Amino acid sequence: MNNTLDEVTSNLAIPFTLKDALSLKTKDELHTLRRNYGIKNASSLNKGLLVDLLSEEIPKRLENLFLTWDEHRMNILKDLVFKNEHVSTESLESQQIYFFQATGFFFHVSDEGRNKLVLPSDPELTKRLKEVLNNTRWSPIVKQNTEWIKVVNGLLFYYGTLSADQFFELIENGLVDMKEFRRFLDTIFEAKTYYEYIVRDENGFSHYEVMDPEMIIEQQNLRPHINFYPFTKKQLIRAGDEDYVERTASFKKVSALLVKECSLSKKEADLLTEECQSLFKQGYTPNEVLKAWTEEIVFETMDSAKKVIDELMPFYNNTKQWFLKGYAPSEIRTDKPAAEPSRNNVIDFESRKKVGRNDPCPCGSGKKFKKCCGD
Repeated sequence: MNNTLDEVTSNLAIPFTLKDALSLKTKDELHTLRRNYGIKNASSLNKGLLVDLLSEEIPKRLENLFLTWDEHRMNILKDLVFKNEHVSTESLESQQIYFFQATGFFFHVSDEGRNKLVLPSDPELTKRLKEVLNNTRWSPIVKQNTEWIKVVNGLLFYYGTLSADQFFELIENGLVDMKEFRRFLDTIFEAKTYYEYIVRDENGFSHYEVMDPEMIIEQQNLRPHINFYPFTKKQLIRAGDEDYVERTASFKKVSALLVKECSLSKKEADLLTEECQSLFKQGYTPNEVLKAWTEEIVFETMDSAKKVIDELMPFYNNTKQWFLKGYAPSEIRTDKPAAEPSRNNVIDFESRKKVGRNDPCPCGSGKKFKKCCGD
């Protein structure tokens, strides 16, 4: 993304010292830094003395800062320290640039027409950063933080929204060592700020794509007989990658049909299929997705339209959904496929009897089957 200079860029010329850069901050910003680093008995200092104090103390107090960092942030720091590079901010979001600047030793500057993250040239600061990064104790800590963040992202990718009680119950069930729970919380809340794809509000924790977290919790509560799908830790970590897309067999088939029947490029078809999958996860029906598609794609023939439409229902049935606590509809309807697949040939999960169109839907929504999963 492009960041305007007047929003986030310091007026600095490379090279510069830590004292040069801190001198450009306001007194309030300096006091915030002082508190963040746990520097006491300095609240009455004027700006000049604060700059002197922070220039001396920041290099000495770096270690606690990295207790919550993940590999993404540490790799940026390593590039700056060991490769002597000025890291471009092109691939960083504005809140990530603010995060680095809040450390007091990363600075966002304009150099040769490009916006970059730069470290001060102080030998003492460089020496301390190298000592920290060369210390083998940090590798397992950073790896653990990265895993925790991915686990939480994976939980929200599959469940959409979790109340605070549900979230912590799942976390405590073997996903996090309780001896490290405090650092886990610090790591996740900091990651929420850095990445902005974990949402925390009065409803609990939500995936950033969730539009109505209250509705998801309400729908999940309508299905008390269904436990949350038991994803493995490995599955959650995989789904926790920022760009993860669950390319199921149904996903690939719909995408391939869009390429063949609608003359879309593979990239266009994949994006449209990903959007469709996201809507299914949020409770939209195939009919509602089709209505949304009418403004984006043109079917070349009626036969082409039928081929795509016919594949949407299997895609829907095999997409893990937030309302269903991470299950796909096909996973809660029956444990054995019928010889002749039919919408009416659905087995109640508890009674093991065939579900009629006017019977209550076995997903637990309280609606008739024909008005819910049988639609």
